[in-house]
Amino acid sequence: PRESPKVIDQYNRIFLFLFKLERISQELHNIWTEMKPTSRVRKGATSSVNRKRIRSLHMFRHECQHLITNLHGYFVSQVLTVQWKDFWENLNKAASVHTLIRHHQRFLNRCLHVCFLDIAMEKMTRKKVK
Repeated sequence: PRESPKVIDQYNRIFLFLFKLERISQELHNIWTEMKPTSRVRKGATSSVNRKRIRSLHMFRHECQHLITNLHGYFVSQVLTVQWKDFWENLNKAASVHTLIRHHQRFLNRCLHVCFLDIAMEKMTRKKVK
């Protein structure tokens, strides 16, 4: 019971992280939708410098979309799914409620660590940002 707020906070951090990745992906898709008409600009309608800039913007957006999509896929399929499988296997081995709680906390700690959301990573990020 006293650990409940901490556990809820940990789940919130994981889900917020995944939500942010999904939100970024959606915004990049929206940018693509808005930029789509510029991809068919005729040679005579704009200068070669502008065409190169437009092409660079399209490529940059595409690369960002690729990165975010792969990060999201990696964290969901390779990180969380693997950690969940390990936790599920440990559930069958749990002899007591205390052991179950310990396995659950280990699951959360691993998920936070692999998603770069644990306390050590937060401290390191704060130092680099300042």
